[in-house]
Amino acid sequence: MEKKALKKQTSYGRKNRYVGSGLFLLVLMAAVGMRVWQLAALPPGISISEAQWALSAMRVSQGASLGELFSGTNVGFAAHVLTGATVASTQATILALRYLSALWGVLAVVGLYVWVKDAFGRRPALLASFFMAVSPWSVTLSRSFVPVNIAIVALVWLCVCAQRAYRTGHWAYWLGSVFFMALGCFSTRLFWLVPIVFVLALLVLLMQKKLAKRKVQIFVTVVLSFLFVVLPLLAVIALGGGNPTSGLLGRSVTGISATSNLASTGLENAGKTILMFFWGGDKDYTHNLAGMPMLNTFMGLMFLLGIMLAITRRSRTAYTFLLIALGVLLLPGIIGTSIAAPDAYRTALAMPIVFILVGLGTNYLLARWYGMFPINSTARSLGLSFVIFIMSLSLYQAYRQYFVAWAQDPQTFVSHREDLLAAAGALGGDSDKVFVIAGKSEQAAIVVARGLPLSMNVGGSIEDLEQLPLNDKPSKVVIPADSIVPQAEIKRRLEAKYPGGSYQSTTSPFNERQLLVWYKTK
Repeated sequence: MEKKALKKQTSYGRKNRYVGSGLFLLVLMAAVGMRVWQLAALPPGISISEAQWALSAMRVSQGASLGELFSGTNVGFAAHVLTGATVASTQATILALRYLSALWGVLAVVGLYVWVKDAFGRRPALLASFFMAVSPWSVTLSRSFVPVNIAIVALVWLCVCAQRAYRTGHWAYWLGSVFFMALGCFSTRLFWLVPIVFVLALLVLLMQKKLAKRKVQIFVTVVLSFLFVVLPLLAVIALGGGNPTSGLLGRSVTGISATSNLASTGLENAGKTILMFFWGGDKDYTHNLAGMPMLNTFMGLMFLLGIMLAITRRSRTAYTFLLIALGVLLLPGIIGTSIAAPDAYRTALAMPIVFILVGLGTNYLLARWYGMFPINSTARSLGLSFVIFIMSLSLYQAYRQYFVAWAQDPQTFVSHREDLLAAAGALGGDSDKVFVIAGKSEQAAIVVARGLPLSMNVGGSIEDLEQLPLNDKPSKVVIPADSIVPQAEIKRRLEAKYPGGSYQSTTSPFNERQLLVWYKTK
């Protein structure tokens, strides 16, 4: 009888593993689909920040000096190198970089599943990874290359390695923790708050006297992290490369009135940052849709439930770590007078923590429901069906928000500079005879979108055009619709330089908005 019971239990456990693996495969498919589908068309244009990163990738792939990239004003060293190395054998097109960004997004979902599964079990891991896979907040950032995607991957896999290192003591996991710590710190300044999270967690462990068996490993890990992260940053400062911490949390302030203003702004931003999960989210169309909350109604409620659950179970190290990480990683969106809260980008590193708490809250809801009906299989199935329905609804809502509402909103095309994409197409085969009225960052976007050599001069300011000799006039002058200088002012000065020309315009195929004005010189 005992052998039969043991055999039955083993068979049941194996069946559960197969089911769990199958469900995670579905989560992975949802993560890939939400990040890759229609990637060539959405985002619909090219944002300035995306163009800058593409330009950096082109420099690296064409043999730029690593010392040129590693400076106090450019701490995305790892992001530059990884991106450049990835696209070195291909053209550094925007589409290639978006596929790379989508890959980071998928790896973050996988890492979140592994982390939560180790800490809390398979069901919370499936729930947390699913919500992160389909959330518009995560999807929007994952489909446009920004260095924070690498930082999110580094954070989740750092937590995987650190957690397993603490439990098993294996040196491979401790060294893995050092690697991901360095990778994250050299991807974005936002990641520099992560060491603070771990320092606070270590202090809690010290107070709970839980470090007796791991003191040597922790000491060696801290020393290696210092050598690979802190010393290079100090060297940058010592060699005059600038202050790497500049702009991390906001502008520096001096004086009582400035400090008072910082405090009042911080309180206001704190309220907005908290409410962004439930009421009013980021209004920047490169991050979000028209101020929509970062979480839907169900996720928001489960997030609150997850926070309350973590508070009541704070005696467990894993829950304490989540509370510490949530508080610290939301700070960039709160502190600083230069921040327009809420900011989905500056709080992006808190994203994995948020979805873990959402998953824990949902799992607790299911567990309480099962506890109410320990025998009634119909009632238990009803509760599970409700959660599955809500998850399916979340997937559909995420699809509608990104691929329908966000994709068709005119402000989306403005924020992603559809006019610069059209300007890149306007260069045609005689780009040396076309002059685009654009700033340096806008020129970079045009160069990247067109796939031109880095040395190609595609235009400049209206002042640059006025300084050209008359015998070297361009055949066409292109004026993007969203140029900083008003079109009327540009036209007046353009006609004074080259009188007698004629105008043509290009409109958006989406909403017939004017994208470009072409001036054909006589």
